Amino acid sequence: MTDPWLSVLTTPGRLEYLRGTLAAIAAAGGAGFAGRKIVFVDGDTDLVRNHIGETWELHSLTGETPPRGSRQAIWSILHRAAKSATSELLYFEDDIRLSRNAVDAMLLTAVPKGVGFLSFFQSNPGMPSTAGIHVYKGASWWGNTALKIPARSLAKFSNGDGFATERDRYAAHALDPAGRNCGDGW
Repeated sequence: MTDPWLSVLTTPGRLEYLRGTLAAIAAAGGAGFAGRKIVFVDGDTDLVRNHIGETWELHSLTGETPPRGSRQAIWSILHRAAKSATSELLYFEDDIRLSRNAVDAMLLTAVPKGVGFLSFFQSNPGMPSTAGIHVYKGASWWGNTALKIPARSLAKFSNGDGFATERDRYAAHALDPAGRNCGDGW
């Protein structure tokens, strides 16, 4: 296993959040993060380069082709993390603000056996608002804003993108043909 990853997903069309998000991550424990810190871009990196500091790597998920959408982008990140054999992935979207010590708390919170990942940001009104680990089943799960994904779950993406069909790899549909979304494949 390699060091953990701390990743942020952005797109060249929505850079107004990125600097604030990276500053919030640094203030929440990310400044001392010992693993790889990577900003992934769903699109070309040229416009993003001036918005990140020297401590972050910058990787395009699409090269010079147009963005493919957040569902395909996160699957690409999961695949890359799995192929790298990282011990765990902390994943953030580019428009989040974190509480004090959030990164440290995420690192200290173990993903229990039988659980695919933990979400540290509850934006879905269908989820309980109380603290703790809650199981949510159903195709309407959303809110991939701050996730911790262990290596055992990333392994599902080592040979591709989990349960996606060939058609789904190239189209950013909200649900796959079986009615599952990204959060249902764990």
